[in-house]
Amino acid sequence: MMVCYSLITLRERRPDLDRRFTVPLFPYLPWAGIVICIALSLTLFELSPIAWFTALAWIGAGIVIHYVYSVPQQEELAAQERPILLEEIVAVTEYSVLVPVRDVGQAYSLSKLGAIFAAVHQGEIFALNVVRVPRALTISEGRFFLQRGRTVLDVAIRQGKEMNVPVHTMLRLGRNVGQTIMSTARQRGSNLILLGWPGYSASRNVAFGSVIDLISTNPPCDLAVVRFRKPWEPPERILLPMRGRGPNARMALEMARDIAAFYAMPEHGSHAIRIQPLHIITPRQRPEDREAFYTNVKRLADELDIQVEPLETEASDPVSGIVQATFQADLVIMGASSQGI
Repeated sequence: MMVCYSLITLRERRPDLDRRFTVPLFPYLPWAGIVICIALSLTLFELSPIAWFTALAWIGAGIVIHYVYSVPQQEELAAQERPILLEEIVAVTEYSVLVPVRDVGQAYSLSKLGAIFAAVHQGEIFALNVVRVPRALTISEGRFFLQRGRTVLDVAIRQGKEMNVPVHTMLRLGRNVGQTIMSTARQRGSNLILLGWPGYSASRNVAFGSVIDLISTNPPCDLAVVRFRKPWEPPERILLPMRGRGPNARMALEMARDIAAFYAMPEHGSHAIRIQPLHIITPRQRPEDREAFYTNVKRLADELDIQVEPLETEASDPVSGIVQATFQADLVIMGASSQGI
């Protein structure tokens, strides 16, 4: 009965954990197991009450042992294997952009982009380097990787100073990089996660990679996956393929607004960036879809107080239309789609 109850509780409270097995008809099958166990227990009480009292005695003894011996041991072990090797906080802010960085190149590009969103919202960059510790080593033995992670975080600190944004850094050990990033974001209350993507995946069974796929399944906050084709520069045109509705459309426009607002500041060059929502006209499209696009885009632009230049292009399918339009853009921001690009 407790196994079935634990199964239901863990699946609801920790959906991000790596599961070694699947449960058909969840949660109905575990609930059926609980009901059957209760029925068997009632039957056993009628046959032998002594068995009930013996079981209760063993349960009580287990609870006592747990709190008297196991809990102190767990606390002592946790103190010895603290996963956070290094943490530096410059200032406490309400808005935090979590930037997990793997190497120096990724730290340079992602920190620069993260600083833009942090500056507009008067927040911080939270640069996180996760050192994956193999199972052959203990967590404490992973501390030998401290210097390598420190070098990566120093790059993020320099980018923050150049753009006058406070940088919160953390070097953390973990068995699973994706789960460590998610738990850190939850614990620190991050508002946005920026994940770098090289443009390819190592396996056909994943969309972006094991880390990004895991986090995107149940993200603890807003999530943006970034692909850099060249070193970051102020864009002149930001293209936003969208239908004009849904949370992805709003978030894409908000990110474009923040980038445009940052570079419109005199200290950052007073650039006039064009924000261009894109509508793809396909043979299957209905006339009312086009009208809904312009109506929704105008509504969102008015709510966010930004100037936009809606575009439209004809194509046989949305993917072809988006790819064709991107040749004239410096930056593309789009929400998750059911079709791959």
